[in-house]
Amino acid sequence: MRLLERARLSKHSASVGLALTVTITLVLLLIQFTVDELGRVVDPMIIEAEPVGVFDRSAMEAVQRFKYRPRVLYGQPMVVTGVKHRLSFVLAS
Repeated sequence: MRLLERARLSKHSASVGLALTVTITLVLLLIQFTVDELGRVVDPMIIEAEPVGVFDRSAMEAVQRFKYRPRVLYGQPMVVTGVKHRLSFVLAS
């Protein structure tokens, strides 16, 4: 069920006298890494996380599966350092 649908359900439930509580948790991470000549992620590291440590392992596993088209200069693929990617996890319960 999408978050917007959950919000509508919560409002409707309240109007018919039912108590329904939905807790939404937002987890944000900023990960920095290098993209090698083959477009693979190398040496990822978490540089920001809120809250700290909650989804670190899941985020690292996800980022290591990323594939990029490598940067090409004068016909040769190059390594690109300092690539940053923000991940967010939204949990509703």
